[in-house]
Formats: sequence, structure tokens, C-alpha cells
Amino acid sequence: MLVPVSTTVLHFNKCDAFYHEDGSEEEYLARDFRVDCQSKRYDDYQIYAWAMIAVYPVGIPLHYATLLWSNREALQSGDAEAVERTHLSFLVGSYTKENFWFEVLESVKRILLGSIIG
Repeated sequence: MLVPVSTTVLHFNKCDAFYHEDGSEEEYLARDFRVDCQSKRYDDYQIYAWAMIAVYPVGIPLHYATLLWSNREALQSGDAEAVERTHLSFLVGSYTKENFWFEVLESVKRILLGSIIG
């Protein structure tokens, strides 16, 4: 869910401008031209979108890093039972004990490739 939700909330900030012959301008959301970027409703949703940016593309990798940092002694020991006690095997199960932190980089890479570049 990290990449699709991150993509959605990051694309909520991209509006396309359309210019009329009389010099006026209208802006609509690039992903959905039904959404007027100059409306009060869009401004209200903009607050929610920024909150979700803090939760998903920023918050989840930061939370992973915090969890791994606070349990680094158990994860570096290589003791499988200690890793199970930390409940972080879903983050570190695919990596060696020296590279237990790599899931943080992997999630940032997925967000960059899926959301920002896309």
C-alpha cells in the first residue's frame, strides 16, 4: 500500500493550467480534470493531502528507521529468537544481520521510482 497511496497523495499537488483567449486562467488537477485547483474544496483537501504525505511517503520509512534503530542490538546479534522477540522479522527477514536496515532504503527507493518519477 505504500507506493500506491504515496503516488496518489503526491499527485494531488500537481495541477495543469489552461489559458483562455481573454487572458483568464483555470487550473485543474492533472489526474482528474473534474477537480478545480482554485476552489475552496480543493484547498480543504490540500490540508488532508499534506497530512497524508507526512504519514505515508515520509512517515512509514521514518517509522521503519526508528523501529530498526531502537532494536539494533538484537538485530545485529544474529540471534533468530531475539529478532522474533522484536517483532521485526517482516522488515529484516530478507537481509543479513549486517544489512538489517536495508528495508528503509528499499522503501524510499520504491517511493521514488513509483511516485515521484512516475
